[in-house]
Amino acid sequence: MRQLLKLMFLNLFVLLLPCAITVSAQTTRVYVANSGNDLNQCTASAPCQTVTKALSVVDAGGEVIITENGDYDKFTVLKSVTVTTAPGVNAGVVSDTGNAIFAVLTPADTVTFRNLNLKAIGDTTNSIGIYNSHAGTIYVDGCAITGFDTGILTTNGAGQVFIHDTVVRNNLFGISLVGPQGEGVLRVVIDHCRLEANDTGVQVGSKVVATIRDSIVANNTSRGIYVRSTGTNQRAEALVDNCQITNNTVGLATSGTNGFAVTRLSKSAVTNNLLTGVLVGANGTVYTLQNNTVAGNFPDVSGVLTPLQAK
Repeated sequence: MRQLLKLMFLNLFVLLLPCAITVSAQTTRVYVANSGNDLNQCTASAPCQTVTKALSVVDAGGEVIITENGDYDKFTVLKSVTVTTAPGVNAGVVSDTGNAIFAVLTPADTVTFRNLNLKAIGDTTNSIGIYNSHAGTIYVDGCAITGFDTGILTTNGAGQVFIHDTVVRNNLFGISLVGPQGEGVLRVVIDHCRLEANDTGVQVGSKVVATIRDSIVANNTSRGIYVRSTGTNQRAEALVDNCQITNNTVGLATSGTNGFAVTRLSKSAVTNNLLTGVLVGANGTVYTLQNNTVAGNFPDVSGVLTPLQAK
C-alpha cells in the first residue's frame, strides 16, 4: 500500500510540473493595454491596464509589453525589468506633475526603456522624464522625451547609462548627468540622439565620464553641451565624437567650479552658434584632434583649445 501511495504521488507531481513551469513563465513576460483591466493576470489574452500593475507581477529580469496605442500613467521601477512597446504601437507615458518614470535601483539592477514617448503636461516645474536616483544600468532606446524640467536625470550612484536613438526636445535640461556622492563614477554613452530646443542639451557633471557620438545638438537656448565639475577636486569628462553642434547660444562649454572639466573633441562640426562655438572656462580643458569644423560662431572659440595628435 505504501509503495502504491508513493507511485500515485510521483505521478501527480509529474502531471503538475508543466503547470508550475507555465505559471512561472507567464510572469517573465506580461502585457498592458488601455482596454485591459488591472484585475486581469496581465497575460497576452487578458492584459492589465497600467504599467504599475504589470510591474507588480512581473519577475525581476522580465518584460512588460504595451500592446495598444494610447497614453499610460507614470510608474516607478524597483527591480531589473524591460518596459517596451509591441511593434507598431505608439505608447505615451504622461506626467502632469513629478516624474514620468522613477527608477530606484541597486548596483546589480539593469533596466531598459524602449520605444516610449514621454510627455509632460500641466505644471512641469521639477518634472522629470526618466529619473534614476541611484546606481545600476539603464538603457534608453528609441524613446522621445518632451516638455519636462529635465528629460533624463541620473544622480547619486556609480553605474552605467546608455541612451540610443532617442529624441530629447523642449525640456529645460535635456539630459543631466550627476555622478555619485561616494566612490566610483557614472559612465554614460549617448549615441545617435537628437537634443533639440532645450535650454541645455546635455549637462555632464562631477564624477561623470560621458561619450557623446553621432548625435545632433541643435537650437538649445543656452548651451548645447555643458561639461562642468562643481565638486572639490572632482572631474567631469566627455568625449564628443562626430557630432553636429549648431544653432545653440553656446555650442560646447567646458569649465570647473572647485573641480576640473575635460572635453575631447573629434570629427565634429560646431557651427552657427549665436555667441560662442567652443567656450573653455576656468579649470576647463578642451582637447582637439584638429579634425573638427568650428566656423560661423561669434566667436568660434573663447579660451584656448589644446591640440592633440591622432594615435
